[in-house]
Amino acid sequence: MYNGRFLLPIIGLHGTEVIYERIINHGATCELVVEPDVMNTIQSKDEYLEYFEEMIATDRLTIYRTETNLSPPVGIINDCVQLLAVDGDLPRTLIETSHSQVYEWATDTFEAYKQQAELVMASDMGITTS
Repeated sequence: MYNGRFLLPIIGLHGTEVIYERIINHGATCELVVEPDVMNTIQSKDEYLEYFEEMIATDRLTIYRTETNLSPPVGIINDCVQLLAVDGDLPRTLIETSHSQVYEWATDTFEAYKQQAELVMASDMGITTS
């Protein structure tokens, strides 16, 4: 089963489509901790909002908003860690590892940011769920 946790200072449509595919078609679960600019993009751009409305409706996506700088972007997918080197908003290099010390650091870092972040409810985004 795919379980993703991501610290996102930036967001891209391709990455959103990948997460969407995993959640909608494969039953994945996902937690995001995002910066305010990312939350604004999700809420204000129709191409993102359409994906997020469907993902949130599954109850398998949880979003947290933080005021803290989340650089670099970090992804934890099952037991694999992804670190993304970016130049502004452009991804340049993806480093992927399953090394236990990196995994421990990534999970501890994710949990620390999540604990100080604010849970974003669907209603906060103007999304109604049934």
